Amino acid sequence: MSPRMTQKYAQRIHLERAIKFAQRLEDGWEYHEELRLEGRLPLVKGRRFQLQGESGWFIFYSVYLDPRHGENGIRIINCYGPLTKAGDPKAGCHNHDFPIDEGLEWNKRKLVYTVKRVEAKKEKEVRNV
Repeated sequence: MSPRMTQKYAQRIHLERAIKFAQRLEDGWEYHEELRLEGRLPLVKGRRFQLQGESGWFIFYSVYLDPRHGENGIRIINCYGPLTKAGDPKAGCHNHDFPIDEGLEWNKRKLVYTVKRVEAKKEKEVRNV
């Protein structure tokens, strides 16, 4: 395959993602780079946090509101992890989306994650996902 075909393919994928993002904005989806939780430090891009029921640390990237589920939609955290305390990747380390509001079910059980702990410092280097 010539390099030019790879570039065309990458441009097509980029265009498709941009169209999908624009369509989602029209459909009422909201995207934010900060999440304020009661009794916790705010999650901002690059801050590490832990989830109840999940092992390891995750790096926060953004939160989005999916209006298709629940009464008022549900908030979903987009993050990277799990990582060790030292910041090294653990098994299954990749981009994740975790719902933090009720409204989603999987195999007849509610799918809701709770932020257990937020670290005060941010990561020095934020990985591009």
